[in-house]
Amino acid sequence: MEAHRSRSVALRRRSNGQTLLCCVLLLGLVGAWTTAVASMQAVGPALADRHQLGRTLDALESNQPAAESLDHLHAASDALAAAEQLGDSRLVSRAELAIARHLNARALWEQEQNHAEAALRAADRAGDRGLQMRAQLMLAGLQVRRGELAPAQARLMQTLNAAEQVEDHWVQVRALLSLSSAAGRSGDLDTARELIDRGLALADQHGLAELQVRLLINSMHVARLQGDLERAERELPQALAIKVEPTNLELEQTLMLVQLAMHSPDPGAAVDQARALAEQAKAAGNPHLQGFALAAQGRAECRRAPSVEAVALFEQAAMLYQNLDLPDERANVLNEGAACLHEQGRFEPAYEMLLLAQGSEREAVERRRTEAAASLNVAYQSEQRQRQLVQAELAAERLQGEIATQQRDRLRWTALALLAMAVAGWFWFRVRARDARLSAVEEAQQARIDLLALTSHEIRNPAHGLISALAALRSQATDADSERLLRSAAQAAGLITRLATDTLDLSLIEQGRLAVERAPASPAELLEEAIELERAAAEDKGLRLSSEVEFEATLRTMLDRQRISQVLLNLLSNAIRYSDGGTVSVRSWVESQPQRRWCVEVRDAGPGLADDELERVFDPYFRGSAARGSGGGLGLTVTRRIVEAHDGQISVRNGAEGGAVFGFTLPLVDPPATEGEAAHSPARSLHGLRLLVIDDDEFVRSGARLIAESAGMKVRELPGPTDLFAEIRAFAPDALLCDRHLDQADGLELLASVRSIHPGGKPKLILMTGDHPPPTPTAPLDGVLGKPFSVEQLAAILTD
Repeated sequence: MEAHRSRSVALRRRSNGQTLLCCVLLLGLVGAWTTAVASMQAVGPALADRHQLGRTLDALESNQPAAESLDHLHAASDALAAAEQLGDSRLVSRAELAIARHLNARALWEQEQNHAEAALRAADRAGDRGLQMRAQLMLAGLQVRRGELAPAQARLMQTLNAAEQVEDHWVQVRALLSLSSAAGRSGDLDTARELIDRGLALADQHGLAELQVRLLINSMHVARLQGDLERAERELPQALAIKVEPTNLELEQTLMLVQLAMHSPDPGAAVDQARALAEQAKAAGNPHLQGFALAAQGRAECRRAPSVEAVALFEQAAMLYQNLDLPDERANVLNEGAACLHEQGRFEPAYEMLLLAQGSEREAVERRRTEAAASLNVAYQSEQRQRQLVQAELAAERLQGEIATQQRDRLRWTALALLAMAVAGWFWFRVRARDARLSAVEEAQQARIDLLALTSHEIRNPAHGLISALAALRSQATDADSERLLRSAAQAAGLITRLATDTLDLSLIEQGRLAVERAPASPAELLEEAIELERAAAEDKGLRLSSEVEFEATLRTMLDRQRISQVLLNLLSNAIRYSDGGTVSVRSWVESQPQRRWCVEVRDAGPGLADDELERVFDPYFRGSAARGSGGGLGLTVTRRIVEAHDGQISVRNGAEGGAVFGFTLPLVDPPATEGEAAHSPARSLHGLRLLVIDDDEFVRSGARLIAESAGMKVRELPGPTDLFAEIRAFAPDALLCDRHLDQADGLELLASVRSIHPGGKPKLILMTGDHPPPTPTAPLDGVLGKPFSVEQLAAILTD
């Protein structure tokens, strides 16, 4: 009954909490709706302002030929100020581009760059890729004009790629046009031709008439430079037939120049062509182009034969330009007329015409100076206004914040606060649930890893005694059958130990705790030991083991001897397992480039690996289609991690003559110069030394005793710390070999107590452990041995 009542209370509390949360959410939604309504009422006029400003900028962008006028600059500057006041980054970018176009027409390159970069920054803030690309095009054009062709081409290629992604065809064609111009300037006419052809196809497909004409003009220039006059003559009528709206004088003049250049080698043809162009311009009611054509006709006439008619043509052109109030163009044709009079020998009228030209030039220079100053002034005022607007905006925001703090409705603030609390509560519940799930997963993962480590430790402990006992029995075998059976049993015990080691290594890898202990070692000795350990297994299958070592036997390097032996044994045992007959070969050599490396290849005589298996062979628990015999699929995974922990590389491939070839390379690190003779030959005579073995596992004690007695040592055993100090006094051992985990004591603490009573360094204290990897020996220990260990490892500690 009491349990039922507790559950009911808990359910009521949970229901009340859910009701409270719903109320909080409802109040929050009411507050959010109130705020949204107020915001829409305030934003309404701003939207109308944006709409009007957008129409103004549309007009400025559509009237490109008028970009040079001061009216254009004033309108763009006012639009920029309005856009800054609205805080609309997209409109700011468009206004900055409009100002930059005017400065471009005035040849004010530095100021143009400043506004183009400002346009790019505003476009970045707005996230408008179209405006970003147009700003990049303008900046690239400035780089081309300054002769910075390589960075300009890189910028244009980035812009072209971005335009292709968003399918902005105008930017694509404009980028191709600029790239073709840059390639032509750098002399790469083939690339320029390819870019022009791509641009023409896109421009024709999407009806971009003006860009199509400009591309055809570039194409005719490239054709003339390549000597392909037929193509140039074929493309000129195509360009003339394209109608560009609105009329662009600069583009039409460029086309006229191309027409005249087509006939420039023949003065007569040039005169006829210029006369025809002048008549066309007159018929079209375009005095600007008519003056341009008359000047071209006078130039051709004067080149053919200086005459009064040629001078009259220049005078007509000058009169037209004077009526149009174009002093620059008038000065140019008057100078050409004076030059023609000079060639006729009429020096006095030539001088008078030259004076008129100088007067027009002074007027043009003064006008350009005045207009440039006006442009710079307007641009400067625009920049100043931007700064003032930013400051005013910051001040207005501060004032608006203060007023809003005093006048805002308390209910709205309360609703927003409750909404924030509700959202925070929801997130808090979500985070708690997520943390709980992660904690459960981590605990399960740690439990699995701990189980692996414990299981591996428990397997390795008896395996130590088993291997030692079998080794002793093999040394006493009197007939071949007994020796063969004992050898098979030893192989099985070794496999059990290896599986346990691989399992524990995998747990260490998953915890990120796989470490290597580097010490001086001989690669040749490691190879020889591994081959000898696997030779019996190979002979049992009728296989031949061959070894080819292509370096000096005295070579030494810094590595983890136990780990690299594990790598070699894994590769050799795999090769023997998957070979049915023939030879398992081991080849080892040293490479000097790009760095000194020890290289090993193990080639088996098996069926090889399928293509998909080559990619997965190092994955945990993977066993190929040809898998046979025992093995958990962990050996190669651990092998790869050991090699990588040594900063090495491992690989696999199929041999040309069949079979799989596993190889690894390790960097060679020279041992310290102070390395003594003991490091080169650690196995010294242990005959007559006394060893006291302390372990609560009789099987392990027996194994350790057999290993020590095989080297001629005198051995006594103790199952625990009881009577330890009495045994030390009676036996006077040279060394103590104590297990790390005793039932009645901690082995490390026990050895520390021995050292406190016998501080003179004798007996030597050796810790024996099934932990993998074994801990690094520190005081008071003289060494640490992992189970199972060899007589050489014991000798290396006792003879140090």
